[in-house]
Amino acid sequence: VNVTAVPDTAFVYYATPAATDVITVSGGVSGTAVSATVDASATSVCSVSVSSNKVTMTALKVGICVINITKSGNDLYSDYTTQVSIEVKKSKQTNLTASASPSSLTYSNSPSPTATITAAGGSGTGLVSYALDSSSIGICSLNSNVVTVLAAGDCLVNVTKAGDVNYAEATASVTIKIAKGSQAALTASPANSTIVFDPTNPATTTLATSGGSGTGAVSFAVNPNSSTICSIDGNKVTALAPGSCSIVATKAGDDNFNS
Repeated sequence: VNVTAVPDTAFVYYATPAATDVITVSGGVSGTAVSATVDASATSVCSVSVSSNKVTMTALKVGICVINITKSGNDLYSDYTTQVSIEVKKSKQTNLTASASPSSLTYSNSPSPTATITAAGGSGTGLVSYALDSSSIGICSLNSNVVTVLAAGDCLVNVTKAGDVNYAEATASVTIKIAKGSQAALTASPANSTIVFDPTNPATTTLATSGGSGTGAVSFAVNPNSSTICSIDGNKVTALAPGSCSIVATKAGDDNFNS
């Protein structure tokens, strides 16, 4: 007499509370009992219970649950025995999140700012690890879970909570925005603070700057209020008329500093 033993699903995921799967036993001698036991190879993976023709498997840990099922016979038919295997797969971890404190930084080369990465969520006993994304090499460095600023830009850190016997690996990431820094104070000074106007022999002086930050070039421009008093070419000032000559010095920004 034909007998079938069919599980609702071919696999379940490990979970808390425990996942279950129901095997329906059909056919065979009418009215005879169904019994089931966990195979000796799988006693730590699952347990079983029987109600009428339903065998319920309860997952205990990840692995292959092997169940021996018997449908009793009678005087005419022998007992029917079969084996059903159901895989208990690793579960996805609960949502893993990563955050940075502070969440944004401003570039400075002395001292270099830092931020601390923290992970929350996930499941199981797997350890949490931190890795600098390849796109952020040169922007920041990472020591354990502490980020140190190297340049302005986006610092991307990938966080992984390892899997264990029951849970698969989980990942998250966090981006720290590193803004350009402000330059140190810039000062400009003339070689001669006073020059004498001479229409036949234009008086000149040169300008120099100190301070500022970064690699940006320095440029000079005459203040509009002084456009009739002096002119400038590079860093050379030429007197056009008697008066006060006002020059604006600008050190351009670069990858790490604003102008």
